[in-house]
Amino acid sequence: MRYAAICVGTMLTLLTVWPAAFGRSPATPLVEQRGSPSVTMAVPAPAILRPAPLSQPLTAVLPRLAARPGESCTRRYQRTNAVCADQSCRAAVADAADVCEATGFWPA
Repeated sequence: MRYAAICVGTMLTLLTVWPAAFGRSPATPLVEQRGSPSVTMAVPAPAILRPAPLSQPLTAVLPRLAARPGESCTRRYQRTNAVCADQSCRAAVADAADVCEATGFWPA
């Protein structure tokens, strides 16, 4: 671990010192140094990909199984996932298990 920290520190030092040591001042951009005019180009914003909305609410997808006292999130995920018949149900159960791991409560 010590050698990795030394290696990273050396690489960062070289990256910082290289332009000043070998000819180009960091304040002057490379385009202005060559004498070519700077060109500004408009770039369109990327389209944001959104997941398709569920055709039915999440509570309708999740199977209704009563919680057992003292049952962990992982055990309930396994038990609930075994009942699922399609991929949307399995995805909803995985999301509910993530919420349970984060909060300690299975979403209703």
